Amino acid sequence: MRSQPHAFQGRFGRAILFDANSPVVEHAHAQCHVLFKCGGADGYYTVQGRPIPFRDDTVVLLNPWVPHSNPRPCGASPTRILALYLEPGWLAERGSASHRDLGGFAGPAGAIAPHMRGLADRLAALMESAEPSDGRLADTLHDLVDEVLADHCQAGTPAPDLSMMVDFRIRRALTYMRQVGSKEIRIGALARIAGLSRSRFFELFQVSTGMSPRVYLDTLCLDAAVGRLADTESPIAAISDELGFAVPAHFTRFFRQHTSVTPSAYRRAIQLRHGPNTAGTRQPPTLP
Repeated sequence: MRSQPHAFQGRFGRAILFDANSPVVEHAHAQCHVLFKCGGADGYYTVQGRPIPFRDDTVVLLNPWVPHSNPRPCGASPTRILALYLEPGWLAERGSASHRDLGGFAGPAGAIAPHMRGLADRLAALMESAEPSDGRLADTLHDLVDEVLADHCQAGTPAPDLSMMVDFRIRRALTYMRQVGSKEIRIGALARIAGLSRSRFFELFQVSTGMSPRVYLDTLCLDAAVGRLADTESPIAAISDELGFAVPAHFTRFFRQHTSVTPSAYRRAIQLRHGPNTAGTRQPPTLP
């Protein structure tokens, strides 16, 4: 039986503890993404076409906007996952405070030292049991993030600035996508905005950003959904409509395919710890 997810968020980003027993489609995040296995079956993630083991002794490390998926079969034995979504601005501050020249993750996987393993397990336990005001939650997360930065970041090597690599025609399409942020946007319309044929637009977008237009648009949509679920009391049906889904069931399926939890379960997990309207207004993510 799947247990309810547990989540909290703040300036650092968000953390969610959940059981996964179904596949997660290819997607990306505007945040740095760190994944710990905290129980259940072993598995793997696919990161840019490469299988990355997901076990008790490994951590999955994803820089912003890196496409990835979890191709587990439907109905597989569940895996308990602790997922961190760390805002790059907060991480940069954290690195400066620790006198680090913070760079990107050195690779999509790393070994978990015993101390890091203990901190991840402690954070998971606190998320399941701590009161909303329990400062141990934030302290443990900060300690865990410091361990990750110390062990797995490329000190002295800045993360790539993809904005300098994006073709000006693709930038026009990206601006439009961020302004509209709807699942209803069609690739043909984006190609016309960029002044390119559909096939050339798709090819140039992939080369410029490292992902397809659909994955980028889905990332914007997911981030907007997370913000609305956490920061507003809008009905899920209204959020679905705002984001361009034909019916709420399509939104629920989309959210679960990208996060392994339903929108209603995510909202309950966030509001159980914070209450509604406490997280602040989120800004649409931008390409690095």
